[in-house]
Amino acid sequence: MALLVNPANEATTETAIREVLAAARTLGIEVYVSKANVPRDIEAAFTKAAELRAGGMVVAGVPFFFSQSENLAAQCLRHALPTIYQFRRFTAAGGQ
Repeated sequence: MALLVNPANEATTETAIREVLAAARTLGIEVYVSKANVPRDIEAAFTKAAELRAGGMVVAGVPFFFSQSENLAAQCLRHALPTIYQFRRFTAAGGQ
């Protein structure tokens, strides 16, 4: 599994990492944490997750990612990586 966080939003990043890692430990799943605070980092995160053969991507719900819904959806489709996103806008942009 992969987790995408925005390091510029420390509180949300710390909470997301802590909660996702706790859930992953319970399920015996490894998590690759990726950080993005500019659009090109999003593509790099999805590329790395695909290279690691992650089973899916969890995107933390922060304003930067809200503004990147179309980019996130495009990367999700490009890498055929199931992605969980907090906002409907991601799905409306074509994400799955």
